Amino acid sequence: MTKNLLGKMLFGILCAVVLPSAAIFWAIASEATVSLPPFQSNIFGLVLLISGLLLMIIASITISVFGEGLPMSPFPPAKFVSKGIYRIAPHPIYVGACFFSLGLSIYFGSASGLWLVSPIVILGIVVYVQGFERHVLDKRFPENKFRPLISLPIQSDKAPTLWNRLSVFILVLVPWFFLLQMLNYLKGSCEFISINISFLSNLSFVDSLFLLALPLTLLTPLSAKTQSNLREFAVSGLFATATGFYLMVLHDPLYLSFPSFYIIWTGISLSTLLHQFPKAKFFWLLLGIAIFYSPMAAGYQTMSEVMAGLTVVLFVKQRRRLWEIVQKNSERLANSWKEWNFGWTRLLNYGFYGALVPFFAVLLVGMMIGEKYMLAIFIVSISTMVCSALWAQFIEGSGKLLRPFGFYGGVLGAVLGCYFVSTFFDVSFLLILAATSVAAPFVQAVGRLRCLVQGCCHGSLCKPSQGIRYYHEKSRVVKLSNWKGEFVYPTPVYSILANLTYGGFLIKLWFAGTSITLLIGLSFIFNGLSRFVEESYRGEPQTATLWGLRLYQWITVISIFSGALFTIISSPISLVHFHLTPIVLAFAIFSGLVALFLGGVDFPKSDKRFSRLV
Repeated sequence: MTKNLLGKMLFGILCAVVLPSAAIFWAIASEATVSLPPFQSNIFGLVLLISGLLLMIIASITISVFGEGLPMSPFPPAKFVSKGIYRIAPHPIYVGACFFSLGLSIYFGSASGLWLVSPIVILGIVVYVQGFERHVLDKRFPENKFRPLISLPIQSDKAPTLWNRLSVFILVLVPWFFLLQMLNYLKGSCEFISINISFLSNLSFVDSLFLLALPLTLLTPLSAKTQSNLREFAVSGLFATATGFYLMVLHDPLYLSFPSFYIIWTGISLSTLLHQFPKAKFFWLLLGIAIFYSPMAAGYQTMSEVMAGLTVVLFVKQRRRLWEIVQKNSERLANSWKEWNFGWTRLLNYGFYGALVPFFAVLLVGMMIGEKYMLAIFIVSISTMVCSALWAQFIEGSGKLLRPFGFYGGVLGAVLGCYFVSTFFDVSFLLILAATSVAAPFVQAVGRLRCLVQGCCHGSLCKPSQGIRYYHEKSRVVKLSNWKGEFVYPTPVYSILANLTYGGFLIKLWFAGTSITLLIGLSFIFNGLSRFVEESYRGEPQTATLWGLRLYQWITVISIFSGALFTIISSPISLVHFHLTPIVLAFAIFSGLVALFLGGVDFPKSDKRFSRLV
């Protein structure tokens, strides 16, 4: 009882004092590394602050009264709460915390608070819910089907309720609008919410048809006949918002037309209307052609911007088919294990995927900082491989695993290697670490192909529609977990998609000339956030669980806080060049050959330690 009370007190202090204070300190200390413009508004800031504070207080009282406990995930209340404010909205305490963080940043005009700390706080909360709380709730209340009033509609042929329609506006359209206004503010607008309609006076009727995209988008949720149709509109809108803004940032955040959201929302809306009113398909077709052509005729948008918008629409409408293709090919790769014996020596095919890891690492870092540092980069690569092997032996080593490699050992080896070469070579520790950090997500994505074939880093059991199957007897999924032919989450694929996503963002920042410590910090933070969720779906039996979290989830927390510390260090900006030379390529190839030997060649007839991979 005393131990439980102490735990509650410590967790309460952590959430109510330590983490908020750390976030405020982080915003103040990292102000110099964030070059984006601040936004200051007493009224807007106070509204968010007070709203957030009230939400947190009301939700906490609601849990205490109806849940017979405290709002603490490690010490959850006895009952599931579906009354009061929890009847209206999900996770009101977390929503309030997000409002509070944004409001504080806006009230004090903190650029770091608005553009760095608050987005990471919001992502962190989403990650915590998806990677921990959601799984805990599913285990404690497996039969619970409760949905708050503000939530996405379910798959149903029933007519949407008023709350269903309002939810689409609150959860999809309003966030999209504010995200657009944030990018518009970065563009140099003097107002946070700025709507310019002065150009309308110069447009003809035909040229102005693209403006129908706005009423069309707003009316579609109101005209939906079934909850399924409304859900498809909402989910498509969320995917399109994420994809569209991501492409917009990668292309140029100061140019808000690539891809065209006029086209994106028109395509999603017309697809929904066509499904509901198929007899009017020719009308929807003509309307779509008119809206797609109109912005080009008016000179408001280019053909590339319109085509980019159409591509996003095609992507979100075919997302299920695309995921099925990914699943099918992932399962094929997962069962592609091959090996060749040459006397005492054996070559395994997954070693070639492992060889691509240092190849691309050395290649990318060499292209980013220059060929004169190639020896230093090669040493960092060797340090990464050695520490990766040592880590896996120390953390997961066993008679069955024999010669494994661990990702976080590689991270530690990269940091140590960068420090070593900065001491003995004429290279900046922060520069080579920044380039390594920017290259890291792409390198890890390639390395996950090896994981698929070998069967490491695999997921836990899942539904057939969600997973892939392993059949090869030497795969870890079959040999260690005994899940031959069972569907498991394709967690290596999750990792690949996450790494490619935030890797593209880091590359964009590198070429934009960003503080190199900010790049290092963001790489550590994004890796920690994505790995936390991925780890919650993994099913490796050898991974320990400590205080409700898997071991590597605790390490991701360390990664996130380490990244935050890097962002408060002042540093030069990144080098804006990217050159491939024969010397860079030669070092990359040699590094890959070393990795091929370490991770793809073994001696199965030997009884010496480290002699076998399987």
